[in-house]
Amino acid sequence: MRKAFTLAEVLITLGIIGVVAALTMPVLIAKYQKDQTIARLKKAYSEISQALKMAEAEYGTMDSWDFLDFPDAVQRAEYFGDNYLLKYIKTAEKCYPAASQCWKQPLNIKKESIGTYLTTDNPLASRMAFLTASGYSGYFWAHATGAGGWIYIDIDGPKKGPAILGKDVFAFQFCNGQGCKAGFHAKGLEAFDMPTREELFAGVGDAAYGCGKAATKYAGMECAAVIIMDGWQIKNDYPW
Repeated sequence: MRKAFTLAEVLITLGIIGVVAALTMPVLIAKYQKDQTIARLKKAYSEISQALKMAEAEYGTMDSWDFLDFPDAVQRAEYFGDNYLLKYIKTAEKCYPAASQCWKQPLNIKKESIGTYLTTDNPLASRMAFLTASGYSGYFWAHATGAGGWIYIDIDGPKKGPAILGKDVFAFQFCNGQGCKAGFHAKGLEAFDMPTREELFAGVGDAAYGCGKAATKYAGMECAAVIIMDGWQIKNDYPW
C-alpha cells in the first residue's frame, strides 16, 4: 500500500508556507531596499568626495577656494560646478539652472512638500543640478562667503524613486569649517563637529532638519549624517 498526503494535509502545509512567506517577505524586501540604498549612497558619496579631493590637488585646499571673485550667485555656482566638482565626475547632463531632467523635486520624510527650497522652480537661479553617467543626480549651490556650499544627492536620479529626504535624497555640505552646520556631514564631506545621534534625530540647532518624523518642514535633512555615524547602516530606529 502506497502512503501519500491527504488533500487536507497538503492544503494545511501550503497554508503554513503562505503565512511564513507573508511574514518574512516584507522584512526581506525592506532589507534589500536598505542595502541598495546604502550601496548607491556610498557610491555617490565616494565619487563626489573624490572629485573634491582632486580639485584640492589641482587648486589647493578648500580653504583657499575663493568664490568672492564672482559676486553674482549664478556665476559663482557655475564656476564651482565646472571647476571644482563636475570636472571630475562623468555627467550625462548638466542643468544650469536646475531643471526637471536633472533633478526631481523632493518631499520630506513625512511625504510633505518642502516648498521651493530644493525645487527646480526655486526663484534663486543659482541652484544648479546634474545627472551622472552612473544614474544619480545632484543639486548644489555655493556659499557667497567662499566657505563652500551645499550638495543634495538623489541616489536613483530624477526619473525613479519617491524623491524623499532620508530615503533616496540626502544632504551634504562641503566647506572648510567656516559656517558649517554641525548636523550635516561637512568639511569636504568628511566629519566635522559631529553632534550626538539623538541630536541628529531631533534636529541640530533647528528641529526643522532632524532625521525623525517629529521634525518639521525639512524633516530628513540630517539623515545622511545618521547613516554615516551608524557605520553606513540603516538601523531599526531609522525613519524608513
